Amino acid sequence: MSDCNNKYGCIECIERVSKITHKGTKNKINFMKRYIGAWYNKVLRNGYEGVFFIDCMCNAGLYNDSGELFAGTSQEAMKSFLNQGNGAYSDKIFKILVNDIDSNRVLCQECVWNRCVSDIGAKANVLFDSKNKDVSDFLRTDAIVALREAEQNNYHVLLFYDPYNAKIDWNGLAPFLKSKKADIILTHFMSDPTRGINQAKTEEAKKKYSETYGLPFEKLVMESETINKTFFFRQRVKAQISKFTSKYVSYGPIFNSKNRVLYDIVLISRAEVSRDLLKRNLYLEYRDIQKEDDFTQGTLFAFESISPDDYNSQRAEGVSEKDYFYSPTHFAEVIYKHFKGQIVLNSTYNEYIYKHEVIPPNANRQIDTILKNQFHVTIVAKNKHTKGKYYDFREKRNE
Repeated sequence: MSDCNNKYGCIECIERVSKITHKGTKNKINFMKRYIGAWYNKVLRNGYEGVFFIDCMCNAGLYNDSGELFAGTSQEAMKSFLNQGNGAYSDKIFKILVNDIDSNRVLCQECVWNRCVSDIGAKANVLFDSKNKDVSDFLRTDAIVALREAEQNNYHVLLFYDPYNAKIDWNGLAPFLKSKKADIILTHFMSDPTRGINQAKTEEAKKKYSETYGLPFEKLVMESETINKTFFFRQRVKAQISKFTSKYVSYGPIFNSKNRVLYDIVLISRAEVSRDLLKRNLYLEYRDIQKEDDFTQGTLFAFESISPDDYNSQRAEGVSEKDYFYSPTHFAEVIYKHFKGQIVLNSTYNEYIYKHEVIPPNANRQIDTILKNQFHVTIVAKNKHTKGKYYDFREKRNE
Protein backbone atom coordinates (compact mmCIF):
# COMPACT_ATOMS: atom_id res chain seq x y z
CA MET A 1 0.00 0.00 0.00
CA SER A 2 1.42 3.38 -1.01
CA ASP A 3 1.88 6.26 1.39
CA CYS A 4 -0.18 9.45 1.24
CA ASN A 5 1.17 12.71 2.60
CA ASN A 6 -1.90 14.76 1.68
CA LYS A 7 -3.93 16.42 4.40
CA TYR A 8 -7.62 15.62 4.60
CA GLY A 9 -9.51 18.20 2.55
CA CYS A 10 -6.55 19.73 0.73
CA ILE A 11 -6.57 20.22 -3.05
CA GLU A 12 -4.47 17.09 -3.60
CA CYS A 13 -6.85 15.08 -1.43
CA ILE A 14 -9.90 16.30 -3.37
CA GLU A 15 -8.24 15.56 -6.71
CA ARG A 16 -7.25 12.07 -5.57
CA VAL A 17 -10.76 10.74 -4.84
CA SER A 18 -13.53 9.78 -7.27
CA LYS A 19 -15.75 12.49 -8.70
CA ILE A 20 -19.52 12.35 -8.26
CA THR A 21 -20.80 12.06 -11.81
CA HIS A 22 -24.55 11.87 -11.12
CA LYS A 23 -26.89 12.83 -8.31
CA GLY A 24 -27.88 9.20 -7.77
CA THR A 25 -24.63 8.63 -5.85
CA LYS A 26 -25.50 11.39 -3.39
CA ASN A 27 -29.07 10.13 -3.06
CA LYS A 28 -27.78 6.64 -2.23
CA ILE A 29 -25.30 7.92 0.36
CA ASN A 30 -27.88 10.18 2.00
CA PHE A 31 -30.26 7.25 2.25
CA MET A 32 -27.58 5.01 3.76
CA LYS A 33 -26.71 7.71 6.29
CA ARG A 34 -30.31 7.77 7.52
CA TYR A 35 -30.83 4.04 7.31
CA ILE A 36 -27.71 3.11 9.31
CA GLY A 37 -28.82 5.28 12.23
CA ALA A 38 -32.38 3.94 12.12
CA TRP A 39 -31.08 0.36 11.84
CA TYR A 40 -28.78 0.33 14.84
CA ASN A 41 -31.28 2.21 17.00
CA LYS A 42 -33.86 -0.45 16.20
CA VAL A 43 -31.66 -3.52 16.76
CA LEU A 44 -29.85 -2.28 19.87
CA ARG A 45 -33.20 -1.69 21.55
CA ASN A 46 -34.14 -5.28 20.83
CA GLY A 47 -31.56 -7.21 22.82
CA TYR A 48 -28.46 -7.15 20.62
CA GLU A 49 -25.08 -6.53 22.27
CA GLY A 50 -23.58 -4.73 19.30
CA VAL A 51 -23.72 -3.92 15.61
CA PHE A 52 -21.30 -4.69 12.78
CA PHE A 53 -21.30 -2.63 9.56
CA ILE A 54 -19.43 -4.27 6.66
CA ASP A 55 -18.77 -2.30 3.46
CA CYS A 56 -17.60 -4.73 0.78
CA MET A 57 -16.63 -2.15 -1.89
CA CYS A 58 -15.99 0.93 0.19
CA ASN A 59 -14.24 3.23 -2.29
CA ALA A 60 -12.32 6.03 -0.53
CA GLY A 61 -14.96 7.04 2.00
CA LEU A 62 -15.26 10.45 0.38
CA TYR A 63 -15.94 11.92 -3.06
CA ASN A 64 -15.10 14.99 -5.11
CA ASP A 65 -18.37 16.86 -5.54
CA SER A 66 -17.56 19.79 -7.86
CA GLY A 67 -14.38 20.56 -5.97
CA GLU A 68 -15.81 19.94 -2.49
CA LEU A 69 -15.47 16.82 -0.36
CA PHE A 70 -18.64 14.76 0.05
CA ALA A 71 -18.72 12.00 2.69
CA GLY A 72 -19.18 8.45 1.43
CA THR A 73 -21.28 5.69 2.99
CA SER A 74 -18.51 4.28 5.17
CA GLN A 75 -17.65 7.73 6.52
CA GLU A 76 -21.29 8.32 7.42
CA ALA A 77 -21.27 4.97 9.25
CA MET A 78 -18.12 6.01 11.14
CA LYS A 79 -19.66 9.31 12.24
CA SER A 80 -22.93 7.67 13.21
CA PHE A 81 -21.17 4.98 15.26
CA LEU A 82 -18.86 7.43 17.00
CA ASN A 83 -21.85 9.60 17.93
CA GLN A 84 -23.76 6.40 18.88
CA GLY A 85 -27.08 8.05 19.55
CA ASN A 86 -25.50 10.90 21.53
CA GLY A 87 -23.94 8.43 23.93
CA ALA A 88 -27.05 6.32 24.50
CA TYR A 89 -25.23 3.05 23.75
CA SER A 90 -21.98 3.26 25.68
CA ASP A 91 -22.53 -0.34 26.85
CA LYS A 92 -22.83 -1.68 23.28
CA ILE A 93 -20.19 -2.59 20.70
CA PHE A 94 -19.93 -0.84 17.31
CA LYS A 95 -17.67 -2.38 14.68
CA ILE A 96 -16.87 -1.25 11.13
CA LEU A 97 -15.09 -3.36 8.52
CA VAL A 98 -14.36 -1.85 5.09
CA ASN A 99 -12.79 -3.40 2.01
CA ASP A 100 -11.70 -2.29 -1.44
CA ILE A 101 -9.54 -3.82 -4.14
CA ASP A 102 -7.74 -0.48 -4.60
CA SER A 103 -5.05 -0.02 -1.93
CA ASN A 104 -5.11 3.76 -2.30
CA ARG A 105 -8.81 3.84 -1.48
CA VAL A 106 -8.18 1.76 1.63
CA LEU A 107 -5.47 4.23 2.62
CA CYS A 108 -8.04 7.01 2.23
CA GLN A 109 -10.43 5.05 4.45
CA GLU A 110 -7.87 4.93 7.22
CA CYS A 111 -7.31 8.67 6.87
CA VAL A 112 -11.07 9.29 6.98
CA TRP A 113 -11.36 7.16 10.14
CA ASN A 114 -8.60 9.13 11.85
CA ARG A 115 -10.28 12.38 10.86
CA CYS A 116 -13.65 11.24 12.25
CA VAL A 117 -12.02 10.22 15.53
CA SER A 118 -10.24 13.58 15.69
CA ASP A 119 -13.46 15.51 15.04
CA ILE A 120 -15.84 13.51 17.24
CA GLY A 121 -13.57 11.83 19.76
CA ALA A 122 -12.43 8.26 20.20
CA LYS A 123 -14.82 5.76 21.74
CA ALA A 124 -13.54 2.58 23.33
CA ASN A 125 -16.60 0.67 22.12
CA VAL A 126 -16.22 1.71 18.44
CA LEU A 127 -13.70 -0.34 16.44
CA PHE A 128 -12.55 0.06 12.83
CA ASP A 129 -10.66 -2.26 10.48
CA SER A 130 -9.86 -2.22 6.76
CA LYS A 131 -8.94 -4.83 4.15
CA ASN A 132 -7.52 -4.65 0.62
CA LYS A 133 -8.97 -7.59 -1.32
CA ASP A 134 -11.04 -8.56 -4.31
CA VAL A 135 -14.66 -8.57 -3.14
CA SER A 136 -15.20 -12.29 -3.79
CA ASP A 137 -12.13 -13.13 -1.74
CA PHE A 138 -13.20 -10.71 0.99
CA LEU A 139 -16.68 -12.24 1.28
CA ARG A 140 -15.19 -15.71 1.75
CA THR A 141 -12.52 -14.71 4.28
CA ASP A 142 -12.60 -11.58 6.44
CA ALA A 143 -16.33 -10.95 6.03
CA ILE A 144 -17.10 -14.52 7.11
CA VAL A 145 -14.88 -14.13 10.17
CA ALA A 146 -16.82 -10.95 11.05
CA LEU A 147 -20.15 -12.74 10.58
CA ARG A 148 -19.14 -15.62 12.86
CA GLU A 149 -17.94 -13.16 15.49
CA ALA A 150 -21.30 -11.38 15.31
CA GLU A 151 -23.23 -14.64 15.63
CA GLN A 152 -21.18 -15.74 18.65
CA ASN A 153 -21.45 -12.40 20.46
CA ASN A 154 -25.08 -11.50 19.61
CA TYR A 155 -24.18 -8.61 17.30
CA HIS A 156 -26.32 -7.66 14.33
CA VAL A 157 -24.66 -7.30 10.92
CA LEU A 158 -25.50 -4.90 8.11
CA LEU A 159 -23.56 -5.89 5.02
CA PHE A 160 -23.40 -3.27 2.25
CA TYR A 161 -22.68 -4.72 -1.21
CA ASP A 162 -22.34 -1.99 -3.82
CA PRO A 163 -20.97 -3.31 -7.14
CA TYR A 164 -20.12 -1.08 -10.08
CA ASN A 165 -22.18 -3.16 -12.53
CA ALA A 166 -24.77 -5.94 -12.48
CA LYS A 167 -22.34 -8.61 -11.27
CA ILE A 168 -23.57 -10.14 -7.99
CA ASP A 169 -21.67 -12.94 -6.22
CA TRP A 170 -24.60 -14.90 -4.78
CA ASN A 171 -22.47 -17.74 -3.41
CA GLY A 172 -20.27 -15.23 -1.61
CA LEU A 173 -23.34 -13.58 -0.13
CA ALA A 174 -25.00 -16.90 0.78
CA PRO A 175 -23.82 -17.10 4.44
CA PHE A 176 -25.18 -13.60 5.07
CA LEU A 177 -28.44 -14.37 3.27
CA LYS A 178 -28.90 -17.42 5.49
CA SER A 179 -27.77 -15.91 8.81
CA LYS A 180 -30.44 -14.84 11.30
CA LYS A 181 -28.16 -12.06 12.52
CA ALA A 182 -27.41 -10.40 9.18
CA ASP A 183 -29.21 -7.96 6.92
CA ILE A 184 -27.92 -7.09 3.45
CA ILE A 185 -28.27 -3.92 1.44
CA LEU A 186 -27.12 -4.35 -2.13
CA THR A 187 -27.33 -2.02 -5.08
CA HIS A 188 -28.73 -3.68 -8.18
CA PHE A 189 -27.20 -1.77 -11.09
CA MET A 190 -30.36 -1.73 -13.18
CA SER A 191 -28.99 0.40 -16.02
CA ASP A 192 -26.49 -2.36 -16.85
CA PRO A 193 -28.83 -5.21 -17.89
CA THR A 194 -31.65 -3.05 -19.28
CA ARG A 195 -29.27 -1.41 -21.73
CA GLY A 196 -26.38 -3.84 -21.98
CA ILE A 197 -27.76 -7.35 -22.23
CA ASN A 198 -28.60 -7.09 -25.94
CA GLN A 199 -25.12 -5.76 -26.60
CA ALA A 200 -23.25 -8.53 -24.77
CA LYS A 201 -20.97 -10.29 -27.23
CA THR A 202 -18.15 -11.82 -25.19
CA GLU A 203 -18.52 -15.02 -23.20
CA GLU A 204 -17.41 -13.15 -20.07
CA ALA A 205 -20.23 -10.61 -20.43
CA LYS A 206 -22.80 -13.32 -21.08
CA LYS A 207 -21.57 -15.29 -18.07
CA LYS A 208 -21.94 -12.23 -15.82
CA TYR A 209 -25.61 -11.82 -16.73
CA SER A 210 -26.34 -15.55 -16.54
CA GLU A 211 -24.78 -15.93 -13.08
CA THR A 212 -26.38 -12.79 -11.69
CA TYR A 213 -29.91 -13.53 -12.94
CA GLY A 214 -29.86 -17.34 -12.79
CA LEU A 215 -30.85 -18.26 -16.34
CA PRO A 216 -28.95 -19.25 -19.49
CA PHE A 217 -28.00 -16.12 -21.41
CA GLU A 218 -30.14 -16.85 -24.47
CA LYS A 219 -33.20 -17.46 -22.27
CA LEU A 220 -32.55 -14.22 -20.37
CA VAL A 221 -32.52 -12.25 -23.61
CA MET A 222 -35.66 -13.94 -24.91
CA GLU A 223 -37.70 -13.61 -21.70
CA SER A 224 -36.62 -10.01 -21.06
CA GLU A 225 -38.21 -9.08 -24.38
CA THR A 226 -41.65 -10.32 -23.28
CA ILE A 227 -42.10 -8.01 -20.26
CA ASN A 228 -40.95 -4.64 -18.99
CA LYS A 229 -37.18 -5.08 -18.70
CA THR A 230 -36.85 -3.23 -15.41
CA PHE A 231 -39.55 -5.35 -13.80
CA PHE A 232 -38.12 -8.53 -15.30
CA PHE A 233 -34.63 -8.04 -13.85
CA ARG A 234 -36.05 -7.04 -10.47
CA GLN A 235 -37.97 -10.28 -10.39
CA ARG A 236 -34.89 -12.26 -11.39
CA VAL A 237 -32.95 -10.75 -8.46
CA LYS A 238 -35.77 -11.73 -6.12
CA ALA A 239 -35.74 -15.26 -7.55
CA GLN A 240 -32.00 -15.54 -6.96
CA ILE A 241 -32.35 -14.36 -3.35
CA SER A 242 -35.15 -16.87 -2.72
CA LYS A 243 -32.76 -19.73 -3.52
CA PHE A 244 -30.89 -18.94 -0.31
CA THR A 245 -33.39 -17.42 2.10
CA SER A 246 -37.03 -16.66 2.89
CA LYS A 247 -36.19 -13.24 4.30
CA TYR A 248 -38.16 -10.15 3.33
CA VAL A 249 -36.91 -8.52 0.14
CA SER A 250 -37.58 -4.81 -0.28
CA TYR A 251 -36.28 -2.31 -2.77
CA GLY A 252 -36.52 1.27 -3.96
CA PRO A 253 -35.16 2.89 -7.13
CA ILE A 254 -32.54 5.59 -7.50
CA PHE A 255 -32.84 7.74 -10.62
CA ASN A 256 -30.20 9.58 -12.59
CA SER A 257 -30.52 13.20 -13.73
CA LYS A 258 -32.51 12.04 -16.78
CA ASN A 259 -35.10 10.28 -14.57
CA ARG A 260 -33.98 6.83 -15.64
CA VAL A 261 -33.54 4.07 -13.08
CA LEU A 262 -29.83 3.93 -12.31
CA TYR A 263 -30.03 1.21 -9.67
CA ASP A 264 -32.29 -0.26 -7.02
CA ILE A 265 -31.41 -0.28 -3.35
CA VAL A 266 -32.31 -3.83 -2.30
CA LEU A 267 -32.77 -4.69 1.38
CA ILE A 268 -32.83 -8.32 2.58
CA SER A 269 -33.85 -8.92 6.20
CA ARG A 270 -35.74 -11.44 8.33
CA ALA A 271 -37.50 -8.57 10.16
CA GLU A 272 -40.65 -7.15 8.59
CA VAL A 273 -39.93 -3.80 10.25
CA SER A 274 -36.91 -3.44 7.95
CA ARG A 275 -39.28 -2.78 5.07
CA ASP A 276 -40.83 0.02 7.07
CA LEU A 277 -37.39 1.49 7.78
CA LEU A 278 -36.51 1.35 4.10
CA LYS A 279 -39.75 3.03 3.04
CA ARG A 280 -39.53 5.74 5.66
CA ASN A 281 -35.90 6.62 5.03
CA LEU A 282 -36.13 6.60 1.27
CA TYR A 283 -39.13 8.86 1.65
CA LEU A 284 -37.16 11.27 3.85
CA GLU A 285 -34.44 11.37 1.20
CA TYR A 286 -37.01 12.05 -1.49
CA ARG A 287 -38.63 14.79 0.57
CA ASP A 288 -35.31 16.63 0.68
CA ILE A 289 -34.89 16.20 -3.07
CA GLN A 290 -38.40 17.54 -3.53
CA LYS A 291 -37.48 20.74 -1.70
CA GLU A 292 -34.23 21.05 -3.66
CA ASP A 293 -35.63 20.40 -7.14
CA ASP A 294 -39.19 21.70 -6.67
CA PHE A 295 -40.69 18.38 -7.72
CA THR A 296 -44.41 17.85 -7.28
CA GLN A 297 -44.26 14.08 -6.89
CA GLY A 298 -44.20 12.18 -3.63
CA THR A 299 -42.41 8.88 -3.28
CA LEU A 300 -43.26 5.26 -3.94
CA PHE A 301 -41.32 2.08 -3.38
CA ALA A 302 -41.37 -1.37 -4.93
CA PHE A 303 -41.43 -4.48 -2.79
CA GLU A 304 -41.61 -8.16 -3.43
CA SER A 305 -45.38 -8.49 -3.60
CA ILE A 306 -45.89 -6.21 -6.61
CA SER A 307 -47.51 -8.36 -9.27
CA PRO A 308 -46.65 -8.28 -12.97
CA ASP A 309 -50.28 -7.46 -13.80
CA ASP A 310 -50.34 -4.46 -11.46
CA TYR A 311 -46.99 -3.08 -12.58
CA ASN A 312 -47.34 -3.69 -16.31
CA SER A 313 -50.97 -2.61 -16.58
CA GLN A 314 -50.26 0.72 -14.94
CA ARG A 315 -47.14 1.26 -17.03
CA ALA A 316 -49.19 0.40 -20.14
CA GLU A 317 -51.78 2.97 -19.12
CA GLY A 318 -49.13 5.68 -19.35
CA VAL A 319 -47.86 5.81 -15.76
CA SER A 320 -44.17 6.64 -16.05
CA GLU A 321 -41.55 4.69 -14.12
CA LYS A 322 -40.85 7.71 -11.96
CA ASP A 323 -44.53 8.41 -11.31
CA TYR A 324 -45.14 4.76 -10.50
CA PHE A 325 -42.51 4.94 -7.80
CA TYR A 326 -42.57 8.60 -6.78
CA SER A 327 -46.02 10.17 -7.09
CA PRO A 328 -48.17 10.83 -3.98
CA THR A 329 -51.13 11.16 -6.33
CA HIS A 330 -50.48 7.57 -7.34
CA PHE A 331 -50.44 6.58 -3.65
CA ALA A 332 -53.81 8.25 -3.16
CA GLU A 333 -55.28 6.64 -6.26
CA VAL A 334 -54.21 3.17 -5.12
CA ILE A 335 -55.74 3.78 -1.68
CA TYR A 336 -58.94 5.24 -3.10
CA LYS A 337 -59.49 2.28 -5.43
CA HIS A 338 -58.89 -0.17 -2.58
CA PHE A 339 -61.34 1.43 -0.12
CA LYS A 340 -63.87 2.96 -2.56
CA GLY A 341 -67.41 2.85 -1.18
CA GLN A 342 -66.33 2.09 2.41
CA ILE A 343 -66.05 3.83 5.76
CA VAL A 344 -62.63 2.88 7.13
CA LEU A 345 -61.34 3.24 10.68
CA ASN A 346 -57.91 4.82 11.05
CA SER A 347 -56.47 1.60 12.50
CA THR A 348 -57.53 -0.36 9.41
CA TYR A 349 -56.23 2.36 7.13
CA ASN A 350 -52.85 2.49 8.88
CA GLU A 351 -52.46 -1.28 8.82
CA TYR A 352 -53.10 -1.26 5.07
CA ILE A 353 -50.43 1.43 4.57
CA TYR A 354 -47.90 -0.35 6.81
CA LYS A 355 -48.26 -3.65 5.00
CA HIS A 356 -48.62 -2.20 1.51
CA GLU A 357 -45.81 -3.10 -0.84
CA VAL A 358 -45.23 0.45 -2.06
CA ILE A 359 -46.58 3.16 0.24
CA PRO A 360 -44.47 4.66 3.09
CA PRO A 361 -46.39 5.42 6.30
CA ASN A 362 -44.70 8.79 6.74
CA ALA A 363 -46.28 10.04 3.50
CA ASN A 364 -49.71 10.08 5.18
CA ARG A 365 -49.99 13.86 5.42
CA GLN A 366 -49.43 14.34 1.69
CA ILE A 367 -51.77 11.48 0.87
CA ASP A 368 -54.54 12.83 3.12
CA THR A 369 -54.40 16.19 1.36
CA ILE A 370 -54.73 14.57 -2.07
CA LEU A 371 -57.52 12.23 -0.93
CA LYS A 372 -59.51 15.22 0.32
CA ASN A 373 -58.83 17.62 -2.54
CA GLN A 374 -58.76 15.34 -5.57
CA PHE A 375 -60.80 12.30 -4.55
CA HIS A 376 -63.24 14.09 -2.22
CA VAL A 377 -62.70 11.65 0.63
CA THR A 378 -64.06 12.85 3.97
CA ILE A 379 -61.52 12.45 6.78
CA VAL A 380 -63.02 12.82 10.24
CA ALA A 381 -60.67 13.42 13.17
CA LYS A 382 -61.20 11.78 16.54
CA ASN A 383 -63.63 13.72 18.73
CA LYS A 384 -66.21 13.14 21.47
CA HIS A 385 -68.76 12.00 18.91
CA THR A 386 -66.54 9.41 17.22
CA LYS A 387 -64.60 6.40 18.45
CA GLY A 388 -61.55 7.53 16.47
CA LYS A 389 -60.38 9.03 13.21
CA TYR A 390 -61.97 7.50 10.12
CA TYR A 391 -62.03 7.86 6.33
CA ASP A 392 -65.25 8.01 4.33
CA PHE A 393 -64.60 6.74 0.80
CA ARG A 394 -68.27 6.69 -0.21
CA GLU A 395 -69.23 8.59 -3.32
CA LYS A 396 -70.59 12.07 -2.56
CA ARG A 397 -73.91 12.90 -4.15
CA ASN A 398 -74.70 16.38 -5.39
CA GLU A 399 -77.40 18.00 -3.31
